[in-house]
Amino acid sequence: MTSNDRVTFELDPCAAAPLSDAERAEIEALAAQPEAAIDTRDPPPLGAAFFTDAVRNPVRG
Repeated sequence: MTSNDRVTFELDPCAAAPLSDAERAEIEALAAQPEAAIDTRDPPPLGAAFFTDAVRNPVRG
């Protein structure tokens, strides 16, 4: 993919696809959890292996 091969997508929030039964059940299960059960810690830092395989964004350069 080159910088000239741009892909665009425009999301219309008023015309979003309806949730599946599984998605709705997952949201309801999450909403039923107490606030104390939510892990708000920062994620661990990325290791050297991540940056070894990382590539620059081909669109932004």
